[in-house]
Amino acid sequence: MALALLFPLPGTAAPSADETSAQLATLKRELAEIERWIAEKAGDQAALDRALKQADQALNEQARATRAASRALAEITEAVRTLEAALANTEAAYETQQAALAATVRSAWLLSRRAPLQLALEGESPDARGRILTFQAFLAEHYGAAATELDATAAALKAQRETLEAERKARAAQQAEAAALERQLAAARSQRAQGLEAFRSRLAEREARRTALSQDAKALTALLKRLEAEAAKRTFKARPGTFPWPLEGRVLQAFGAPLEAGQLRANGLRLGAEEGTPVRAIARGQVVFADWLRGFGLMIIIDHGEGWLSLYGQAESLLYREGQQVEAGEVIATAGRSGGARSAGLWFELRQNGAPQDPIRWCVARS
Repeated sequence: MALALLFPLPGTAAPSADETSAQLATLKRELAEIERWIAEKAGDQAALDRALKQADQALNEQARATRAASRALAEITEAVRTLEAALANTEAAYETQQAALAATVRSAWLLSRRAPLQLALEGESPDARGRILTFQAFLAEHYGAAATELDATAAALKAQRETLEAERKARAAQQAEAAALERQLAAARSQRAQGLEAFRSRLAEREARRTALSQDAKALTALLKRLEAEAAKRTFKARPGTFPWPLEGRVLQAFGAPLEAGQLRANGLRLGAEEGTPVRAIARGQVVFADWLRGFGLMIIIDHGEGWLSLYGQAESLLYREGQQVEAGEVIATAGRSGGARSAGLWFELRQNGAPQDPIRWCVARS
């Protein structure tokens, strides 16, 4: 169209110099407007990426705080159960000591009705009177010891009841805190979902999406190249069909499937799962990356050695940091929707010496 403005078609009258200048000025204005629009969209994209990263990181911290509150509540609940058992034992001992003391008091009362003079007048033998008087002294001494023991048990019982009451109040407070954190997490998920909807509405152009996917793939490739040297230093034996799956979930996107851009292919697969579902390490290794990555959201990468890496993206929260060691089966993250994912779940990749591997081939066969 621009060439048609500058160079007329055969059979048409050539424009005058003034007309040509006017057309050129119009074309320059249109190009300037397009350039401004492109620059504005690029700025909007960067701002949306920053906002999405902040939202994902905030949700990560919120989810970690909720898990910590749940663990604290479980510990307090266990302490309450232990205190209740101890209190029951102390109460039983108190009842036993009360019964023994009552028996001692009754025996002493029965013997006290026969004073020494009465025993002599009734004709009891000196040996019998001696035994009775000795038993009376024993009962008096035993009464004092039993009363002292009963007082000590009563004091212990009171202290245990006070401690139990304090622990029950602490549990009630922890339950309230955990419930509040759960509500905050639900609110954060809702706000984040609304933010994602707004994000998607501003990223609808197919060409922009294809460019974004290409840039994401390049960023991940650069990251993997940086990690390859360290990965090659570790010893690791891998056999097809032996890796456990990081979580149970339906495959929403298969390895090698075309992405939205049409030209790119998936280097991993997407597993469907509810937000907050535990994600487990498939093997022992060292965390070499644990951060937010554009296009993949919150991601954790584990170096297993011999050039093998496993990648877990789209997480709601990361439970390990870079440099930490993990064992096979340990919970390293929770599934989510970070990075702009359209559905909750996990993005899972396997790499050997930087080359993508199909998880279906290397993981345990799924029913």
